[in-house]
Amino acid sequence: MTDFGMILRRLVQALRFDRDAFVWMDFEDRASGDAFMLVVITRVLIQIGIGSPGGALGYAAAILDALVFWLIVSGGVWATATQLLEGRTGYAYVMRLVGFGYPTLLLIIPTFQILSGAGISPWPLGLVLGSIWLVFIVGHGMRYAVDFDLPRGVGSGIAGIVLYLIVASILGLGF
Repeated sequence: MTDFGMILRRLVQALRFDRDAFVWMDFEDRASGDAFMLVVITRVLIQIGIGSPGGALGYAAAILDALVFWLIVSGGVWATATQLLEGRTGYAYVMRLVGFGYPTLLLIIPTFQILSGAGISPWPLGLVLGSIWLVFIVGHGMRYAVDFDLPRGVGSGIAGIVLYLIVASILGLGF
């Protein structure tokens, strides 16, 4: 049975860059399932928060886009850290990091609510702010797991986001 209280505690720790969250993600296999749930729940909350139409099919497509984002960003971070920067870590750990960082994209909701009334496109600001926070969560997690300094860890996170942007522009994906 899933302990949502534990998931939320670990999420808050990750959002604060608390080392305990990264240690837990490294040694706790169930963190992969927790990360999956956070990605799905976050995407559903974003859909609700922006008042997205489309019914069940729209929600299913949004969730699929979120899962593809999670997998591609994780792959980009892992490949950069292990192949380019010659660190050692597992793909599962990186998936946990990115999954626990994904809820930072909830910043899309307040920017959408505030800026859409002003006639400004809210997507870029919320997405950029959330992505920066996500990259720093990944950077701190890589600092722990791979013994990188923060710039190398953050660079790995940025590489994952850039890879996703390239793939998304080719395939026409969301986030």
